Amino acid sequence: MTGRRSTERRGPPLPPVPCRPFFLGGWLARRRALFVHGPEYSQALPSSDVDRHRGERILAFLDSRGLLPSRVVRPPPASVRDLEEVHDPTYVAALESPETARDAFGFELDPPQLDRIVAMQRAMAGGTVLAARAALGRRPLAVNLGGGLHHARRARAGGFCLVNDIGVAVAALRREGFDGRVLVVDLDMHDGDGTRLLFAGDATVHTFSIHADHWAPTAAVESTSVSLGHDVGDAELLGALRRELPAILLRFRPRLVFYVAGVDGAASDPRGTWRLTPEGLLARDLAVYQAVRRAAGRPGLVVLLGGGYGPDAWRPTARWLGRILSGGRRDEPPPTEELVLGRYRAAAQRLDEELLAAPRGGEGLLLTAEDIAPALGLRTGADRFLGFYSPHGVEVALERLGLLERIRQLGFAHPVLEFDLSGEAGQVVRLYGDPDRRELLGELRARSRDDAVPGFRLLAVEWLLLQNPRAVFPPDRPPLPGQQHPGLGLLRDVVALLVLACERLGLDGLLFVPAHYHMAAQSSRLLRFLDPERQGRFEAMRQRLAGMPLAVANRLLEEGRVVDAATGRPVRWEPAPMVLAVSPALKERIGGEEYERKRAAAREAARFVIRPNAAED
Repeated sequence: MTGRRSTERRGPPLPPVPCRPFFLGGWLARRRALFVHGPEYSQALPSSDVDRHRGERILAFLDSRGLLPSRVVRPPPASVRDLEEVHDPTYVAALESPETARDAFGFELDPPQLDRIVAMQRAMAGGTVLAARAALGRRPLAVNLGGGLHHARRARAGGFCLVNDIGVAVAALRREGFDGRVLVVDLDMHDGDGTRLLFAGDATVHTFSIHADHWAPTAAVESTSVSLGHDVGDAELLGALRRELPAILLRFRPRLVFYVAGVDGAASDPRGTWRLTPEGLLARDLAVYQAVRRAAGRPGLVVLLGGGYGPDAWRPTARWLGRILSGGRRDEPPPTEELVLGRYRAAAQRLDEELLAAPRGGEGLLLTAEDIAPALGLRTGADRFLGFYSPHGVEVALERLGLLERIRQLGFAHPVLEFDLSGEAGQVVRLYGDPDRRELLGELRARSRDDAVPGFRLLAVEWLLLQNPRAVFPPDRPPLPGQQHPGLGLLRDVVALLVLACERLGLDGLLFVPAHYHMAAQSSRLLRFLDPERQGRFEAMRQRLAGMPLAVANRLLEEGRVVDAATGRPVRWEPAPMVLAVSPALKERIGGEEYERKRAAAREAARFVIRPNAAED
């Protein structure tokens, strides 16, 4: 069921126009494209699934494929004057107030956090202004790797949006003499309500939004608002887009198009209620790009990221921009974990070069005890984490690699590391958010083992805790078993650093034994069960429980309601070793032909059913 579908149009009738494929040559597209991004964009937002590295990851992928233009432009922030041409001056003066933060984010931020978020959104608004100017000039494709803050209204914040960057950009262009028509194409899953309301009385700006529900009245002199409801798939979205957009372009004839390319409609998005596939999102974005490129007068195109949550939100945008800039080459973005690891590996190499002044041919990852001990008068041996890293070296590395700064951006101004290196069951590193050690943010207990898997030396993670004691669980995400606070959003980063430690110490990989189903499910993109048959059965179970919140899946297992169809017996979770292979030998062990054959056979043979609750019978 897709729910209620409605289309609200304002303006003259729109004739239907067919869509035909079109690609601008890759070399020409790269030469004429502009990318806008700045360090201000990468601010953490507590209690949200917003990926602060979304834009950076898109850039990293394009750069790795040789697809970036010659440079990426850092924007100036939008000035107060810019903001007051769109927003009520009283509202602009109150951007840093607790009330505005509650309207935008649903919770309060401490003053330093709110200052950084305001600065981020002002920078993004400045980026949209810069991109719009470029798109009207010699850069017909301008990509602001942020922005799309479409819920901000004239005197009200909402939906993570404090300022409306499209409104700010249009006002700036008008002030500079631009009098052409502007089209806003908003395909974020959520209604572009703020933008529509800002331009409701402006016949020179057409706002076109396809979304789940209307968030505000749709009356406007120039608008098309399509509400598709929820549980929307590729065919429904693409049908609405191809039915509406070409006709709007033909009739309205804009000189400039803003495209809010939100990806929160992806089936994998933790906040979305649509089920768009990667292929569907790619077809959507290419359809917009092709339609604009074919339109009369070749209007300039400004791309804005819009909504998208979770660590994979960068991938759909990277995929379609890669297709355009390569001239049509199909190039799948790597898993997020691989990109994160590559980023830390490069940063760690720079760290070694900076501090040691003697590159080691790519072998240097983080600081070594031997390198820093003489200068600091430290002892070596048992007082080293994993027998190698000094406490000082770990803190220097976490500072230089940006992890401690990310903790500060979450509101913990003075993070403190604590080490307990005496335990036989594993050495412990704790991270506190305050000097008094009252707010525990992270705890890692680890040790090297050569007895878990014959012939391999592994870094065993005996315990890993990452939590934000100041955050609250959203209503749709109840706590998991044993979870007291929401996470920090740093799991992939911590795992990447542990992989680097394995590479540095010559270990074959990471070892982890999940005590609950949800732990294995959260780790399954990174680790595999050592036993191929266990891996196959787990994959079959995950497929059966797909679409359920992890808390619900855990409860079903604990209540004995997940049943093995072959035996009729309830399935009980049994902890078993999972590994993340680093060395070629271990990769062959858990990914070779024999492993894959047994895994596939076990997955094919496993069948699970969900027994209804007695109260539901």
